[in-house]
Parts: sequence; structure tokens; C-alpha cells
Amino acid sequence: MTKACINHPLLSNPVKWLRNNKYHSPEFYTKSYYDTNSINSNPFAQALTETRMDGSRIRYPKGQMVQIVVDSYQESSSIGTSESSEDKNYFLMPLINKPEQNSALFPSHYILKNQHYIDYIVKTNQWRRYVPQKFRFKNDKVLGAKVNILPDITKTIPHIYERNILKLMPETRTTDYKKGQAQENGLVLTFSGTSNEPAISFDNNLPIINMNRIISNKNEIKSQNGELFVSFDENADLCFNLFSLADYYS
Repeated sequence: MTKACINHPLLSNPVKWLRNNKYHSPEFYTKSYYDTNSINSNPFAQALTETRMDGSRIRYPKGQMVQIVVDSYQESSSIGTSESSEDKNYFLMPLINKPEQNSALFPSHYILKNQHYIDYIVKTNQWRRYVPQKFRFKNDKVLGAKVNILPDITKTIPHIYERNILKLMPETRTTDYKKGQAQENGLVLTFSGTSNEPAISFDNNLPIINMNRIISNKNEIKSQNGELFVSFDENADLCFNLFSLADYYS
């Protein structure tokens, strides 16, 4: 069973397979092995299309990672004092949404999008390997800048995803879901689960997100019948954030 999964064409070489239907495994297209339109909007498939290296120099799927950057906080200083790197505090923090224009961020590595893994990295001080080399050389203009990890980074990451979800929910099309009646590709939001149950499960290849496990402010989006169906095609950003938050708590 394990060997069969490893040899699955989508998992064995997802980048080439998804990007080039003319030269790579064309027989899967002609025989309708996959619905390519649904793959293009499927956050689970798109999570496999690129890889990134983390602080341990191991590559993982980009969709299962969070980018880490160094951002600065300027200390208040007296009038007439020139700004220098010693006046700033630098922190490693997650970059999930598109940064604002003219923001001075220093890119670092990516890190696995998992609550327990990040908590372990922070507690064992392994986060130091995510500090960019720019902050390690004495001849750099940020000489003396001390980089720290954002103290509540394990809470900041899910908070950003949850804020995105609450912002996107009113703008999206959702429908009441009855088991076995979904006619399009998407995922189901269920509010009947408990916080002790898995963040994500599957019912005949249909992803089911346990909102009681991942969302703290559930009253704003709660469905009357306890379940909502969200289409991949029409709600790509929402589905990505839902998948990311469920993946973080998995």
C-alpha cells in the first residue's frame, strides 16, 4: 500500500505533472485520470507544486510551510538623534499576508506550518538558525542588531489565518451541505465536532474542517444546520486559509 502511494503520479512528481500537460504523462490527461480544472483550485494539490528549504536545509512542500522574516521595531529617541541599527529591536516573525509597500523586511527561511513543531523550535532555541546571515557579519550596516524570536509566534500564526477567514467568509458563497449531495469540488465546514477531534478529516475524499477545533470566534460564521459547503473554484483564498489553519493544528 505504501509503495503504491509513493508511485502515485501526482505525488511522485507534482511540479512537472501540474505545470506541463504536453510532455509529462499525457496519458493521464487523455484518459481523464485527473480533473485538471479542479486541481488548479484545490489547495491540497497546490500545496505540492513548489518546495522551500527550512532552517535545517531540508526541502518541504511550500504549501505546508510559513515564511519567516526579520522585522524591526524602532525605539523612541530624542529629537535630533540620528537613526541607527542600535535603536531598533529585530524579531523573527511570520509573513503570511502580502507585506505593505515600503516595508523593510529581511527574508529568512521557511518553517513547517505545525504548532507543535514551531513550539519545539522556540523552546529549544533552534530558532537561531533562522536568523539571516545579514545579521551575523560585523561589516554589515546592521552591526550589533540583536534578533529575537517573536515571543507569541505560535499564537500569532493561527491568529492571522483566523482573521483572514473571518474577513473572507462574508464575501464568499457557501451552501448548506447534506451528506452525499456535494456536486462540485470543495470542502465542508462543520460546527458539530469537538475541540478534541481532528482539525481535518475526509468523507469519500471530501475534506471536512472541524471549525470548533481551529476557530475561536465561531459565532460570527456559524451555520444553522451545523455544516457549510465551500467551493474551491469560487473561494480559493478562503479555502487556502482554512486548509493552512487546519494543517497548523494537525
